[in-house]
Amino acid sequence: MSGHIETRHEMLRAGYKFKSHAACTGCGAKIEWWRTTNNRMMPFNPIESDDVKVVPHWASCPNRDRFRSAADRAEDVRAQRENHVAGLLKATNARAVIALYDDGMNALSWRNGIPGEELRDEAITAANKLRWNIVTSGGKA
Repeated sequence: MSGHIETRHEMLRAGYKFKSHAACTGCGAKIEWWRTTNNRMMPFNPIESDDVKVVPHWASCPNRDRFRSAADRAEDVRAQRENHVAGLLKATNARAVIALYDDGMNALSWRNGIPGEELRDEAITAANKLRWNIVTSGGKA
């Protein structure tokens, strides 16, 4: 919804079209579906009169995150993981942090001033040294 449309009267003048009454599948609240000037369907809280300010339902729905796009949810996860890694780096004063997540699809590594490829090579080298020490010491790290 563009910022200048605030009432049902303005919606109608702009070309919005009322489509139906329904219940939100996320919270069960009564909503109204309107077709915007961009030909998209948009849910609004019930509009009582022409001059009352209209409120898109997603602004008040307690379950609005359920309807967010997969890309938006993935971006939130990425940002949370970056904050997690930054927090670990700061809290531990570590030279490097590598975080592997349960989904198996994401790994974050961070080392100040060192390119990711060099960090990867160092991690592989350290793992190989550890493996060699385990093998040559009879299974004791």
